[in-house]
Amino acid sequence: MKAVSYIHMALLKKAFLCSFIIWLIGFILGVHYKIDFTSLNNYGEGVSLFTQKEPLSLSLDILRNNLYVLIFNLTGVVVLGISTAINLVFNGFFLGQMISAGISNLSLGKTILIVLPHSLELLGLWLGGCVGFAGAKMLIQYFVTKDAIREDNLFLLGKVFMVAVLLTVLAAFTEVYVSMRII
Repeated sequence: MKAVSYIHMALLKKAFLCSFIIWLIGFILGVHYKIDFTSLNNYGEGVSLFTQKEPLSLSLDILRNNLYVLIFNLTGVVVLGISTAINLVFNGFFLGQMISAGISNLSLGKTILIVLPHSLELLGLWLGGCVGFAGAKMLIQYFVTKDAIREDNLFLLGKVFMVAVLLTVLAAFTEVYVSMRII
């Protein structure tokens, strides 16, 4: 049984690393390739839209959005990780764009302070990606070997996904009650 646990953990570690690297590629692209969003919205106007809402309502809006992102990562299980990879690249790219815009409009220090509370959200995103990739690998192995997917594997993926959900819930409230105070 111990060897099986090790295999589970090795798969999760590889899937998490894959999740992080794919997100990082999007992030680097987002920082380096500038997209002009000024025609859509001014940075200050975007911030004021958030600060005008009640904190609880804003937290729930952020939570709903972030849970959609997690669920989208989970769809990677049935589409062989493709949707998970696309989602991670997009989210990395978007944060890279936001950090780039923040540094252009604010100081580096203030931008870091604003982004730091999002670290919980990022960890949840990467764990959700990990579940999408690991689940896809398990499904591929099932189709190749015809061996049943073990319950303990599903249970382990479920635990990782629940940790991702918990981090996402904490992140939504941290973003509003910490990040918005910094802005």
